[in-house]
Formats: sequence, structure tokens, C-alpha cells
Amino acid sequence: MLSLDDRAIFDSLYSLLVPGLGGLTLIGLLLWPLLAPRKPLPGRLTLSPAQEPEFFRALAGLCTALGVQAPGEVIVDGEASVGIKPMPGGRIRLRIGLSLLASLNAREMVGLIAQQLALQAGGPGLLRVIEVQRWLQQRAYDADLWDEALARRQERTDSGAGRTLGRMLLLSLGVGRLLMAGLYRLSLLLGARALRVASHEADRRTAMLVGSRLFPLMLRNQRAVEQAADEVRALAASRSANPGQQMPEDLFEAIAAQFRSMDTANLAAIDAELDGEHHELSPGRPSWSERIARVQQLQLPPVYASSLPARLLLEQCELYGLKLSRDWYEREGLAAPAITASAQTGLTPAMRAAREMQRETLERYFNGQFRPWPLLQPMPPADANISGLGWQGTIDTLRRRSPEMTQDWVAAAEWERRRAPLLLAAGLAMKPSHFGVSGYDHLSQADLWRLLEQVRRRDTDAHHRLTEDLKLHAFRIDCAIRALMDQEHLQAEFLRTLLQRLHEMESDAAMLAELQRSVLALQAIAANGEHPDAQKDLNEALRLFRGHATRLLNSGHSAAQTVLEGGTVSGYLLLRCPLAGPERMTDAARYLQDAGGMVDAFQEIYQAALGELVALCERAERACGIQPIRRIDPMSLGL
Repeated sequence: MLSLDDRAIFDSLYSLLVPGLGGLTLIGLLLWPLLAPRKPLPGRLTLSPAQEPEFFRALAGLCTALGVQAPGEVIVDGEASVGIKPMPGGRIRLRIGLSLLASLNAREMVGLIAQQLALQAGGPGLLRVIEVQRWLQQRAYDADLWDEALARRQERTDSGAGRTLGRMLLLSLGVGRLLMAGLYRLSLLLGARALRVASHEADRRTAMLVGSRLFPLMLRNQRAVEQAADEVRALAASRSANPGQQMPEDLFEAIAAQFRSMDTANLAAIDAELDGEHHELSPGRPSWSERIARVQQLQLPPVYASSLPARLLLEQCELYGLKLSRDWYEREGLAAPAITASAQTGLTPAMRAAREMQRETLERYFNGQFRPWPLLQPMPPADANISGLGWQGTIDTLRRRSPEMTQDWVAAAEWERRRAPLLLAAGLAMKPSHFGVSGYDHLSQADLWRLLEQVRRRDTDAHHRLTEDLKLHAFRIDCAIRALMDQEHLQAEFLRTLLQRLHEMESDAAMLAELQRSVLALQAIAANGEHPDAQKDLNEALRLFRGHATRLLNSGHSAAQTVLEGGTVSGYLLLRCPLAGPERMTDAARYLQDAGGMVDAFQEIYQAALGELVALCERAERACGIQPIRRIDPMSLGL
């Protein structure tokens, strides 16, 4: 039996603990949006200037045109948006959604990137304000991992008491989210003027690049790609809605196809959605209609008017698409589709690791200078001046000339990139600047054809200088092979013979790369009706593409190789691209899609063979006490 004093103590503790625990619980629920773990970020890849040099040079030119600082880091992810984020040191990180790159043309993509980069004109303080606002918006409106766990528990709960408790928790969490939403709206109101001014200035600078007429279409298409991405991912994640259907290996190609299939009614609905969205989530920012009206009043013509597919801005866009697609499948707990012969074999775990090791070996051996085109001629010429240098003397010369050699290789690779734009400009009688190549608009159509043929023959000053540079590497390789013994010597000779055969086949492979990019551009131009001769030139480009693909396969049937599967060069090309054979040429669309992969497959054989050869050469140099080339970062040379 409790005494009267004991009961009084119990009542006092009860009166303190219950309200206290209730208050702590309420505070916890209110702070839930701040403390709850967020959903994992979509897979992302950091772009390297060494792997995407043309894109980074174009990005630097874009920043110069906008009058802002170039970003310190560029990443691509699986989203359908473009954004910037402040980094330590005053630079920004540029984030580009791969869904947009796969779906839009280059002009729209450049406009969306420019719109974000131009926000830097508002100063670092504005960028911090935008970052805080985005954080508050996520906490107020986005679901977190605890929300999802609570929803799953609600679905599995059978008891009425459990469901009631769950509803009470959800109601309490709603109060916390309302608090976050209030703070978000307050931040919008406090920064409304600065945001409005910065938004108008970013829109103005963007319109200067892409023109006033494209501006509303660009914003509308961005939202349409977001909708297409949601639809494709929902379909891929729903096993019941997708029974027995093969999921796409490249989600972003599927998103692009979904975007292109949107009809006029869907696009009109997106316009209406944009008009109403301003009042719901962004009361401090200018409305959709206000932004469009102000830009259209400027009546600015486009400076950047390229209609090339935006995915051509990145050399390895297909690789990024497949990598991020598989990351999304893993994150969602879905069985990723099996990699077919036509998919990027380098994305399987074993091949990806081997490919990365080969890349590192080539970067190390060639002192960070290596470029995929033009190919290295592995046989040294009979040049007494080089032979007289000796093995170590050759490497010492390579070390001294590294800055100049890096510039020569970059310049020659830049000419390789210009082949497709020059072909389009010459064939369609248009200015090269329309296809992203500046400095040649003054040339006549005949002069453009002559320049293109000169580049195809590798008859430019940059190619001549590079040829002389690569003689040193060929002699260095020859010295290492002669120092090898027995089985390694035979293996190195076999690899060098294979590289020699690949070098002889290079002209057809390079033409395939040129024509592939041209066909993609001509398809977009013909679909848009921009040029009356686009369809005729597209048919001619397809005919030439088939011819060079057939020649490449015929040449590779007798080129034995053991570095990859297939037995011969053509065996591997057909293993990777089974529809590329001449008997499958009846389906033009499928043929182009599959045969286009032969360019990457050819480059894979070349890099695999060269990687194995230089690994043997490095081993020989270490065994003979030869001092290697000191590693030089190309970015330190301003390249």
C-alpha cells in the first residue's frame, strides 16, 4: 500500500513526465524534416577535361561570352535539370542532367546551361541564398527515407490502433513540413527583389545566345523531358505494368524517345502547368508568362544556332548513359537488363576495371598526352637522327618536348573533331559556325571541301608536327621490344603487328566516326525542315557510311587479335555490333544504330592492344634501368 506522501510524489512525477515526454515528442516531430535522412542522390559522374577536352573548351568560351567565371567542376547525373552550386574558393559546380542531353538539341542545351551560369552575375551572396532556398524547399516538399519507411509500415499494419498511430504521426509530420514550407516562403519573400533581378538578367543573357524565339520553347521542353523521365522510370520500376518486357539498357535513350513522342495536347498541358506553378511554389520569382514576355520584347536573334543533337556535345555520352542507367537499376533494387553484344562491353565490372587500368597505363606511358585519334604508328621510321639518340636519349627528348607534343596532339585531335562539322557546312552550303566551328565562315563552299580533304589526309601543320613527335614514341617502343626476351618478345611483336594493321585501317574508322556524327546531325536538320537538301545529303551520308563500314569489316577479317574476344578485328566488331554485317543492311535505322558502335569497338581494340604493348615496354624499361618520363598534367599547360 502506498502512503499519502508516496502517492503525492507519484502524481508529481506523472504530471512532469507526461507533458515533458509529449513536448519532446512534438519537438521531435516538428524537427523531423531537418533530421530525417534524405533519399540517396541520383548516380553522378564527374567530367574530366582530359576525356572531354572539346566540351570544356566550349564551356570556357560560353562563360567568356556570358561574362562569368568558368565552373570549377562539372558533373552529369540522371536528372532532367541543370543547376549550379557554390564551391569553396568562390567557384561553382555545374550539374547537367543526362536526360536533357539525350533529348534536346545543342542550342536548347546551351541555353539551359547559360541560364544557370549567368546567375553568377548576381554575386556569391545570391548563390548562397539560392542554395538555402533549395535546401528549405527539399525539406518542405520532398519525401525522405523515414517517410517511406512509415508509409510501408502503414501498408503492412493490420491493427486499427497501429493505423491510428500512423495517421497521428503523419499529421504531426505535416505540421513540421508546414513549418519548413513557411520558412521557405519567407526566404523567397526576403530575397524576392534580388532573385527577380538576377532571373531577368540570366534570361537576358541566355536570350542573347539562343534568341528570343527559342527561349519559351527551351523552358517548355525542359519540363517535357522531366515528365518523360518520370514516365519512363515509373514504367521501368513497375514490374506489374511491364510484365515480360525487356527494360531499356540505356534509360536516357528511352527518355528521349518518350519525349519525342509527346503530342501537342501534352505540350499545351505543360505550358498551362508552368503558368500555374509560379503561384504555388515560387511566390518571390517572376512568373513563367512574365519571363517569356520580357524576353520576347528584346527580339534578339540567336548567336548560337546549332541544331545538332545535344548528346554530341560529349564524346562519351553513350558510356555515361549506360553507366547511370545501371546505377539507377541497382539503387532501385531492380534486375538490370543483361548486356547484349551491341552494348558497351566495357561496362561489365571486369571489363570496366581492365579498361580503367589500360587508360591509366596509357596516360602514364604517354605522360598524360594520349589521345584516341590520330592512331600511333608503331613502326619506327629509318631515321638516323632518332636512332642516334639511343633509348634513354629518346625518353629524355620526349621529356623536354612534352609541352609542345601535348599541344600538337591536342591540336591534331581538334582537327579530327572538326571533320563532321566541316562536312555538314560544305555539304549544306552553310556557315561552319552553325555547327559549332568558328573562324571559317569566310571560306567559300569549295574552300571548305578542300580544307576537309586536307584534314582527312592528315595534311595540316598540327598533323605533320604530331607525326614527327610520334616517331619518338615508336622508336622508344622499338627499343623496349628489342630488350624483351623469349615469350614476351614474341607477344610484343604480335601486338605491334596488330597495331600496324589497325593503323592501316584507320582511314575507314575515322570516316565512320565523321559520318556517324554527320548522320545524327542531318537527321535532326531533316526532321526540323531547316534545309531543303538535308534529306538528300542524309541518304548520301548513309550510303557512304555503309561503304566504309563494309571496307572496315573486309579489312579486319584477316587481322588476327587476342586482346579481346572474336579472334580477329572483324570478329570483335561483329560481336559488338551484330547488325553491322552487310546481310543486315535492309533495316536502315537498326543498321545505323548498331554499325555506329563499330567506331567505339575499333578504338577499344586499339587501346587494348596498345595498353598491353606499353605495359610490356614499361616492364622492359624498369628491368634495364631506363628512367621513365616524368608525369605532366596537361591542364597545367592551359590546355
